[in-house]
Amino acid sequence: MLQELIRFLPVAEKIVPRNSTIEVLRNIAFIDRYIVATDLDIIARMPVPETRSFLIPFGILKTVLKSKPASLEIDISDENRIKINYDNKAVSFLRGEVADFPNMPDGNFKRIGQWSKEAVMLLHSQLPYASTDELRPALNCIYVNQNGSFSSCATDGHVLRLIKEMDPHHECKLKKFSGIVPKRILQLLPRIVKASVQVSFSEDWYRFEMEHDLTLDIRAVEGTYPDFARVIPQEFTSSVQVDVERMRNLAEAAKAFANRATMASEFDIDGEELSITVDNIDGGTHWESSMKVERLSGDGVRVGMNLDYLHRVLDGVSGKKALWKYNDAASASVFSDPEGNGGSAMNLIMPIRLAKEDDSDG
Repeated sequence: MLQELIRFLPVAEKIVPRNSTIEVLRNIAFIDRYIVATDLDIIARMPVPETRSFLIPFGILKTVLKSKPASLEIDISDENRIKINYDNKAVSFLRGEVADFPNMPDGNFKRIGQWSKEAVMLLHSQLPYASTDELRPALNCIYVNQNGSFSSCATDGHVLRLIKEMDPHHECKLKKFSGIVPKRILQLLPRIVKASVQVSFSEDWYRFEMEHDLTLDIRAVEGTYPDFARVIPQEFTSSVQVDVERMRNLAEAAKAFANRATMASEFDIDGEELSITVDNIDGGTHWESSMKVERLSGDGVRVGMNLDYLHRVLDGVSGKKALWKYNDAASASVFSDPEGNGGSAMNLIMPIRLAKEDDSDG
């Protein structure tokens, strides 16, 4: 059982709550030949060669395993205490009530697919574009669509990242499904999945099964994902190619002088030059710079952007160059890799109204 505990510990460490007011959750449970950890929203379990049922405080188990014992034995013969014998050492503690530990999810799980490691990593790459607003729980998730093709989307309403092809090497086995996958499971899976993961869904839970029969169940999030397709322009009238690192560095420099609340800036494409301007009315400062652009097609544009949001969008471009496609100052801009290094990823940013536009309105 020692090897199972060693494999399970890093997973449990990401799940067991340290300061929960529900004391039983700070334990690892041995129940029905499984070792289990949960914080009520996510449950990890793995089969172990143990028929007895008991609890071990996670902190004690972690300390014991940190010593890298060559052997480990659990003695529950005392009705009031449990003892762990490891190498020539021993630690004992009061017994907890196994009956107080939460039950496993009930429900009819239906298999929705087998995701490759590559697909898991692509889903993980969407996380910086998801919302952190607790009042918009659906936007905290990643939208997955397996109807016809395997695609995913993440957005917080300001930036959006859409990956149209999550399985470029055709390694996944998929059934028709669309839904929102909780962010937290996608934070865990890259560290655990070695080759692929089996994914199932019930009315209230997702289930992920992987190597060593490790299973993660996570509570589904209620809510409907917004119709993100309506903010993506169907076609673009203009485009220009920019150096990603140069644009990122200028945006970072501009942030030092921008209004902290709005991070507003103005981008003006005119011929072969892109001008970047920050007018911080509250701070009474004006900052400007410029850079060369390439392959202008169509018209230039003067558009307002939030510098923090732009930084995230540029981070989503894999190559050294970005193809910036746009229509006008009122519609979304899209940044992608002109060489296709980012696969089918598309990175979108919504514009912000410029102060000068507001003044002219009124």
